[in-house]
Amino acid sequence: MGIGVIVALAGAVLAFFLGRASPVPTGIAVVVGGEQVTIDELDRRIEVVEAVYGIERPSDGPGQDRFGRDIAASLAVATLLEQAADERGIEPGEEVVERTLADVVAQRYPEDGRDGFTRALADRGVSEAEVRREVQRQLTNQILFLELTAGVEVTDADARAAYGDLTGAERMLPEVRELRHLVVATEDEASSARRELEDGRAFGEVVVERSLDGSTREDEGRLGALTREDLDERFAEVAFETAEGELFGPVRTDLGWHVGRVEEVRPAAEATFEDLGPTLADRIALERSLARWRAWLEERFEMTDIRYADAYRPEAPDRIPGADQRPPGTDLAPDGRATDQP
Repeated sequence: MGIGVIVALAGAVLAFFLGRASPVPTGIAVVVGGEQVTIDELDRRIEVVEAVYGIERPSDGPGQDRFGRDIAASLAVATLLEQAADERGIEPGEEVVERTLADVVAQRYPEDGRDGFTRALADRGVSEAEVRREVQRQLTNQILFLELTAGVEVTDADARAAYGDLTGAERMLPEVRELRHLVVATEDEASSARRELEDGRAFGEVVVERSLDGSTREDEGRLGALTREDLDERFAEVAFETAEGELFGPVRTDLGWHVGRVEEVRPAAEATFEDLGPTLADRIALERSLARWRAWLEERFEMTDIRYADAYRPEAPDRIPGADQRPPGTDLAPDGRATDQP
């Protein structure tokens, strides 16, 4: 091979690896496979993300710089995923988009609902159409993940092998307690409610009459079977030191003053394979799905020309945001329906 050919090949390889650092046109933040994302589009995307997810950009200069670079990297991957989804003809159905948007509104604005959502968008200068588009992007990523990881199998032997690898401590099921409670605004009210219970009044009656917790009031204060870790630390400390059948409280949490009763105690015990098998199988399936997803992302990333403007280039341009995480809400069928729908 002549020296001229060797030099030419070396130049081509160097150009490939330096391509992600080559200049981009003025006004462009990042180029992904020939698709240009302008600085204005990136700034607008930040405003939409802030409105949808409540993310606030840092106020200090260095923090803002890192934030902008991180957003540019995430947007590069998002654009890459959109391109792949377009190639596959993936488009979430309108029903699932609307349902997901309603969930976002409920989570972000639990008190004011749609009105609060609309006011917040107006305050930020963001339209509902832009928010809907952001939701649609996330759903598209979820469907793409499900398509790419379809067919991942976990056998009973896989789960049993994982169970065999657990240490003694890892096989222990924590203590579980069946609890009931009521919550009121003041310590005096809680003490009064406890006296009524000690005098023999039915727990459910006192809950229906007094409790501020609407989520458990209709079920007469039943919280269900819970571990210590499931509970507020202050509540758990008292509830897990109380004997079965006994009352506890008043105890204060951020919700108010609680009075409770321990209905049943199920002591910690060693878990059998039947106890842990389904959980272990789910964990293995997730690990294998993420491995397949990561491999696909890395291959796609290497195949795609991604270049950043100097002001938006990440510290590690070859790191792929989200490669080790599945898109949230991946409980959808490949056509964009919720998997529990007929």
